[in-house]
Amino acid sequence: PPPRQSAAGSASALWEAMNRRAEEGDIAGTEAIFAHLCSSGDRLQGKTVLYNTVLKACANGGDLHRAVLWHDCMRRDDIRVNEKTFGKLVEAAARVADSGEARRWLEALVAEGGANVVALSAALHACAREGLPEEARRLADGAREARLRLDGLSYGSLVNACAKSGRAEEAATWLSQMEADGVDRDVVAFNSAIHAAASASQADDAIARLSEMSVAHVSPNVVSYASVIDACAKSRRPEEAAVWLEKARQAHVTPNDVCYNSAAAACARAGMVSRATALLRDMEADQLKPDVISYTNMINACTKAGQIDDADAWLQRARASSVPLDIICYNSVLNAWSKGRALDRALEKMTELRAAQLRPNVRTFTSVLSACIGGGPRSARVAEGLLAEMREDRVEPDDFLLGVAARAGVFLPPSTPATEPGAFRRKEERG
Repeated sequence: PPPRQSAAGSASALWEAMNRRAEEGDIAGTEAIFAHLCSSGDRLQGKTVLYNTVLKACANGGDLHRAVLWHDCMRRDDIRVNEKTFGKLVEAAARVADSGEARRWLEALVAEGGANVVALSAALHACAREGLPEEARRLADGAREARLRLDGLSYGSLVNACAKSGRAEEAATWLSQMEADGVDRDVVAFNSAIHAAASASQADDAIARLSEMSVAHVSPNVVSYASVIDACAKSRRPEEAAVWLEKARQAHVTPNDVCYNSAAAACARAGMVSRATALLRDMEADQLKPDVISYTNMINACTKAGQIDDADAWLQRARASSVPLDIICYNSVLNAWSKGRALDRALEKMTELRAAQLRPNVRTFTSVLSACIGGGPRSARVAEGLLAEMREDRVEPDDFLLGVAARAGVFLPPSTPATEPGAFRRKEERG
């Protein structure tokens, strides 16, 4: 409910209370005070400001639909709209990442003759959240035509829009344009460009952006180093990932779990078990608790190196540490046992994952079925049982699973849905 009016200055107090609630994004509270003011019988001055304050609440509360309704009310009640009206509509659209609406209201703002960098930044932010670099570029070009100078937030959104869509070169171009336009480049803009390079597995570009930071007198933070380490990992350069982890320490930047997990992932892809283990120990020494990603890296490193028993041991260690494991961990071990045709061990893992309340997926069933290939009558019976379980779990097979099942001694008629009872048949039952 709105605050009670005092004998003097009640309207002014209500206006202040309304603005506070709008700043907090309290739409219902702002609307309640609006209604109270309108029903007070007093002749209100500056009704445009009153309506714009409600629009501010809608923008800060992330309710674009309600903001548009209030704009429509302004038109219906013949309330004058101004640049702040459209600016708040742009912000509301940006808050919900609706770049189309943000652009529509920005164009209305330009037509009103009140284009401003705050509204432009909000619209560009919407494009960045949706990963729409072309839309962001069109907005930036329109701003230039309107002789509007882009600020750091605007350029940051342009870089981020490219990063979200993996366009590392375009992100670097916008970063360079910032410098050319005399706009200070901050750590967020650099980190977005580094992230873009990492997403595209371009380690050299990520390292180049980090090196530019010192020239620009910008100090890299943990996000900067984590992205470079990730870029090295995705480029399959585990030694360099470890080097950048050490460089972070030398720069007095304490590595976080993302840094360690990215470096360990690079080692896992190369089957470097000893190095991955050392990274896990360093992580624990830095008072960081290994998570499901950490243990998945260890499992993958061991399976890549053919050390299946060790991979299984890491799975058990994770369970003992009460780390909430996911199906990916189990599938990695399952796949390793299946490649060795160790059917009983694969079935043990299937039992364990069900006991952990995890639901097998198509990769799980494919792995265990692989262990059934060439195993004789018992393996064929097991394969039949697995396919029955798959029907009960309502897991749809893909073409690869169907091929593995056929090699294991069972098949699915092409016209029969996998979820129908009796869909699968043994080889000897064909025809």
